[in-house]
Amino acid sequence: MNIKRMLVLGIMAATLSTNLMAATPAKSTKTGIESSFEQLEAQFKLLEQKEAEKFKEEEKIAEVATKSLEKIKALKAKSVERQNQLLSMQERSIYTEEVKRILKEYQILISNLDKQQKIEERKLFEFNQLKSLR
Repeated sequence: MNIKRMLVLGIMAATLSTNLMAATPAKSTKTGIESSFEQLEAQFKLLEQKEAEKFKEEEKIAEVATKSLEKIKALKAKSVERQNQLLSMQERSIYTEEVKRILKEYQILISNLDKQQKIEERKLFEFNQLKSLR
């Protein structure tokens, strides 16, 4: 009789352990899903952090562009003023050729300032577009 009891207890123990093992995958599946969610949350937070850092970087670029644009506009205004002075004295100066040469250099400078102004304005435009998306 002891042998029968031991055999029955052994079968029951084997059945119980099989049932426990079958229940374990369901628990690990839940853990796997939770783990996937946690990984996605970490990726999302990292993305938010990277976006905030990129926005700060773009904001600094826009600040520099604003200061640069102010300087460019001041230089351009002064250059246009000098260009007008040279134009008015071009025909009545003793140094006509030198006046023409300097005038041409001012025209080139103004052209370059215009190009740089467009670049800085573009930077500000792009930042304002990015800012409006937030």
